Amino acid sequence: MASYHPPLELLTAYASGTLPLSHSLGIAAHIECCPKCAATVQRLNQLGGSLFDQQKPSECSIQLKETVLAQLDEQAPVETSEDIPAVDVKIAKALRQFFPEAKDYESLNWNRLSPSLKMINLATESNGTKVDLIRIKAGGKVASHTHTGNEYTIILEGSFSDESGVYKEGDFIARNGRHHHRPVATEDRPCVCLAITEAPIQFTGFFTRWLNPFIR
Repeated sequence: MASYHPPLELLTAYASGTLPLSHSLGIAAHIECCPKCAATVQRLNQLGGSLFDQQKPSECSIQLKETVLAQLDEQAPVETSEDIPAVDVKIAKALRQFFPEAKDYESLNWNRLSPSLKMINLATESNGTKVDLIRIKAGGKVASHTHTGNEYTIILEGSFSDESGVYKEGDFIARNGRHHHRPVATEDRPCVCLAITEAPIQFTGFFTRWLNPFIR
């Protein structure tokens, strides 16, 4: 079970459908590994449904009802779990839409950024928020950096440590401009993470500061 979790306000926004799609991917990937947060989201959904039921229904025309019912009748039958063949896929369900043919993270077409770091950009929103898949080789280090905005990291495989602790599969880590860290993957296996970054990172190491103008 995960030891680090999203704040309640993010879970509430996710349950209500008001969280941006980029951030929703991170929450969805986390709750796949975290029964505690999955149960919280379920309770929030039930609470939202209860509040919705208390609202006074508005009148709609007979024609609208007939149109909706006709469209429902035309829908193709929904596949059940018995209709779908079992496949051993080691990619988070929330991310399989990006890699429909892949079975695991190792088989993906990674872009090499350094001897220790590989990345795949999944999406970049109009406001600059980026969703990246990051792979740190076993024992590999990421350059020391801080953040110019919020960053949310969800560990999908493996683990890493930084100045604040050790993070394992399923953990949801929030960072911002107050944090300075240098993630280091554990020696036993590579670490694969999903990162939602609202603004560019700021390298702080002596030999990497020159890269800052190129990542803005």
